[in-house]
Amino acid sequence: MTQIFRVGICCTLLSLAACAPDKSTERSVEAPIQPSAAATEVAPPQSPGPVPPPTAADVRGALQRVFGDDLTNKQIGTFVTGDFDGDRSQDLAVVVRPNAARLRDINDPLANWIVEDPSRAYLPPQNQTVVHLPPKPPAAQVRRGEPLLAIIHGYGPDGWRDPQARQAYLLKNGSAEHLAVDDLPRQLMTLAGVVPGERNVIAERVQGRSGFLFWTGAAYAWHPL
Repeated sequence: MTQIFRVGICCTLLSLAACAPDKSTERSVEAPIQPSAAATEVAPPQSPGPVPPPTAADVRGALQRVFGDDLTNKQIGTFVTGDFDGDRSQDLAVVVRPNAARLRDINDPLANWIVEDPSRAYLPPQNQTVVHLPPKPPAAQVRRGEPLLAIIHGYGPDGWRDPQARQAYLLKNGSAEHLAVDDLPRQLMTLAGVVPGERNVIAERVQGRSGFLFWTGAAYAWHPL
């Protein structure tokens, strides 16, 4: 009987413990903090400022980044900037000369740039629906001391200044007497069969002839006026 009495007391105590509130789980509920008006205001995005005009030091740094010591870039020649390939990123074109001791590296087919002669670029004939492509010409070779036009295609908003801007070309017959940036003329769209687009061309005068140096979508070509 004593055992039954003890069991009853234990059951009663357990029942009371179950009904009693657990003070350890009680939490005081605080009112949520209302954000202030200043915290909810979002500052409007700032548009990037105008890109400063390039200096000779900027151009020299870009040439060193892309071409290393393969060019004699101590004396920077004429240079212009514009969107030559129509990707809305600023490109750089600068007159340079090859390093005579590095001609083998410059003409290496595995180099990080492409050597082209824009005067030999193929342009489809006008008013022909069927075009037979000519045989591919041999690769252009840079010769000792000849002037070149180095073009570095831009990458992203920073254009040719971006460290990732590595796509480059070395164009022969780059001894231009005049070098300027112009919009893609409508006449060039018709004569050269160039697809219209927002891009710039390089107006130049080579050996007494005026013309445009432009991107065809696959290579650079020169077209006389």
